Amino acid sequence: MNIRDLLSINAKLPMSRQRIVANYDTIEYTINLGCKAEVDVAYKKTTPHYFTIDDKKVYVGRESTQLAETIKYNENNLFIGAGFLPQPQHNHIGTPFSETLWLTEFSNDTVAIQNRKGWCCTMSGNEPHRNIICDIIKEKYLQELIEHDDYWFCYDESKHYYDLEKFMFRKPWQPYFNKKYITKNSFYHGHPAFQLGPWHYESIVELVPETTAEYFEITEKTVKPISARMPFVSVASFNFLHGLRKMGFKTFSPYINENYDNEKNTTLRVEMAVDAMFSFIKSPSNLQEIQNICDHNYKILGKIRKNNYFSFVAKKVKRLISL
Repeated sequence: MNIRDLLSINAKLPMSRQRIVANYDTIEYTINLGCKAEVDVAYKKTTPHYFTIDDKKVYVGRESTQLAETIKYNENNLFIGAGFLPQPQHNHIGTPFSETLWLTEFSNDTVAIQNRKGWCCTMSGNEPHRNIICDIIKEKYLQELIEHDDYWFCYDESKHYYDLEKFMFRKPWQPYFNKKYITKNSFYHGHPAFQLGPWHYESIVELVPETTAEYFEITEKTVKPISARMPFVSVASFNFLHGLRKMGFKTFSPYINENYDNEKNTTLRVEMAVDAMFSFIKSPSNLQEIQNICDHNYKILGKIRKNNYFSFVAKKVKRLISL
């Protein structure tokens, strides 16, 4: 919905007893509260996103859980989480339903995994668990990269891994919109970071380097292989797969070794995940059973997306307002 329509809807809503102030990024959140907000055009864009209810800042969107962990505690801050903190805070409302479940491209043109080959792993920002992935590949699987070319691999923060750059399908920090790597779905007009790449149509399995390995949070990195109906191995937090299963998704054991999900030590967990991916890709089997799991996950994602993300957030906030 464009901003003009949102402002028109907002203007027709009743006032609340509290002073609610939003901007162009957060007006759709406050509309779903069912009350009119003042629109502060002086801050048209804010990162992270927030709106205010009296003197309380309500942080929303995909960065909210990370902020709750990093910002010094303040009782006037409320975070509507995109994940679950390892140590709960009473000003953070944890939820598995990240905004990225709605923002990420939902493909209607997938390829059966028996018609695919190889693996993919694409990484952007520098994170410790992603560096460990590169360390493990260098130490244990470099020969696999030398002998095969059926993979899509890159790491934009590869300044300490120059020897791996020759195996990357593009140079680090090459723009997302490079025409060689655009999605097959020309009807998707969202941010390029949320688009599927050609590797999501060609690879059998994705090694998913989630944004954090410290706590449970789903980002577009996990949503993409689900949307592409392909299996994945998660380099993420302890018990990440357990969290996915609680949401209704299925994972890929016993066809892919998922013992890594039970390992609390991050370095060991990453190594076990990388080992599991390479072990599977050496001799892919049970592809129909895996395809059935992928099809199930695709349907669960579709059901989630039928709900309105903004109204979901509003339900968490409505206790703070009265008309």
